[in-house]
Amino acid sequence: MKNKYFTGLITVFVAIIVCITILNLANSSSKKNYYFERAFVKNDFLKFSKTISKLNDKSDFLMNVNSDSLLVEKELLENVNSTVFYKLYLSDLNFEKKNSKDVDLPSNADMKLCTNNSLFYIQKFKLYNYNLISKNRKEINLENFKIVSLLPLKDSNNKFISFGELLKNEVYYTGFFIIDTKFSTVDLLKTLSESKESNVISASLQYSGSFSYNSDNGLLAYFCNKYSKIYFFSSQTGSYKKVLTTKEDVPLPKILKNNKGDSFYARGTTRNTNMGFFLKNGNVFVFSARSPLESEILVDIYSSDSFKYEKSIKFFYKNFDSKSIEIVMLKDNKIVMGFSTDYAVFNLL
Repeated sequence: MKNKYFTGLITVFVAIIVCITILNLANSSSKKNYYFERAFVKNDFLKFSKTISKLNDKSDFLMNVNSDSLLVEKELLENVNSTVFYKLYLSDLNFEKKNSKDVDLPSNADMKLCTNNSLFYIQKFKLYNYNLISKNRKEINLENFKIVSLLPLKDSNNKFISFGELLKNEVYYTGFFIIDTKFSTVDLLKTLSESKESNVISASLQYSGSFSYNSDNGLLAYFCNKYSKIYFFSSQTGSYKKVLTTKEDVPLPKILKNNKGDSFYARGTTRNTNMGFFLKNGNVFVFSARSPLESEILVDIYSSDSFKYEKSIKFFYKNFDSKSIEIVMLKDNKIVMGFSTDYAVFNLL
């Protein structure tokens, strides 16, 4: 009788251990992927309107350049004696006003921003302005500043919000800045990290992302695509406002260096997060890559006042998921989304 009692007790004990182990494994797997339980609602927000072909039909994939108000694609023409020749294809968000520009840049130049008349590119963390009409170029002298990305402030021809690194009083400040290309000044807006050594390459990988005007309330934002943060600023002055931490809560990826000094993401620590966003009618809509969905696009919706997560929607477009999104741009009640193969236009309901 006692043997039966102890056998039953051991069986129950083993069953409890097995259950705990399974739950821990499930939680560990979920945490590893940084998924969370979403409250899905009916998609009463976005309605598909039409598909539009890429501007550059000679390329198999969409090769876009960031812009303040345009759709811009690039085509590599040739590389001759350390000079690279490109053709830029430009269009308004209605796909009506289209034109193209030929540009030539140094082979190690990185196009960062295209406006109506200028192409801004970065070479060894220095900023250059290439005039699309005259084809003249000039370096923007920003002393002790290494620039990573930028976007012009609204109604300004020479003031930009920027992500980069400033050396001041023997300290390297990584974060967001206002740069004035006319007076060559750099003013700190928000510090993300401080160091006694330059950290700009690691920071540019950790805080990889884009500036965007996709807002209807006078804000602009920088959304990180490998870290669960979206930073909001005034689109007129650039002043820092607040930060949204998306519910997946993906941490900063770890960066390693090899013997040559090259920086790269540590394996197993990097996750795609925010692939785009827009702010409309009191809600922040975030296109999230942190989902097991493989053939639907996922949007998480947050309150623009409290930044509290409220609900999620998902919808179908050509078997793409959120990880397939290249760009998201807002124009009035229209959302233009760029994928590797084409553009999709959605109307806000």
